[in-house]
Amino acid sequence: MCIRDSPVTLSKAGLCYNAETNSIEDRIRDWLVDMPEQGFLFPAFQDRNTDIHRLLYYSKNAKELCPDITEQLLGCVQPIPAPQQKESFQTIIEDTLGEECVYDVVRNIHENLNEMIEEQKESGEPLELDKMQEDIPMKHEIIHTIFERGGENTAFAQYFVGQSYLNMLSTEQVPVGCVTFAPGCRNHWHIHRAARGGGQILLVTAGRGWYQEWGEAPRALRPGDVVNIPPNVKHWHGAAVDSAFQHLAVEVPGEGSQNEWCEPVDAAAYRALETLTGGTDNQ
Repeated sequence: MCIRDSPVTLSKAGLCYNAETNSIEDRIRDWLVDMPEQGFLFPAFQDRNTDIHRLLYYSKNAKELCPDITEQLLGCVQPIPAPQQKESFQTIIEDTLGEECVYDVVRNIHENLNEMIEEQKESGEPLELDKMQEDIPMKHEIIHTIFERGGENTAFAQYFVGQSYLNMLSTEQVPVGCVTFAPGCRNHWHIHRAARGGGQILLVTAGRGWYQEWGEAPRALRPGDVVNIPPNVKHWHGAAVDSAFQHLAVEVPGEGSQNEWCEPVDAAAYRALETLTGGTDNQ
């Protein structure tokens, strides 16, 4: 054990009983060693056993750590303090979600992280999140999909609200793309223009999302659902507020086919979808 900055204070004045003189006297004041401000414990004690591979660093005040000690003495960098980790995490969430940083989405993120931490405890290793992780965080569970998520959908990012990913499964014969939406992500209103034929077919593979045509009621989407999108019809589709979403987008061959991107979906109208009881289920 190594103790640093252990303050010494004089004991408090008081009275005591002297049995030899049978009298009450002033108590002798002593110099006492208080709890150390900082210190090390080696070897560390974990699971009722000594661990020679770990060292415990102690600070009386978590807000007043001394990084110079660990860097110069141990040659390592201190972990970020919990309050700073919390503040950094909140900043990342706010910057990533933007206007969609609402209570339900943030709660869903925390629930999923807590579940992942509990599952990881059995391995004994700390939880690490990979940016390219193929598991899609869902409300109350982690779902798995057979299709890789792909890279960030930068080519069409300007036509999406939130983070999306694109994996082109086929670019020959019939184009087929796997599109993954983070919770709260959706594309803008758009139209698949075609002089003849054309349109698009959506095959839902994971998560929970929405599809809506202009002037029609929104339709809730779940794995196994199929959406036939006619050509020249204004529509949008995307994830639910608190759930990731994935579908295959099959481009129907047509003459003069091109996409026309329109305005974003109204944010208030989108959030109001969560008050519906599943939308419409017509195919």
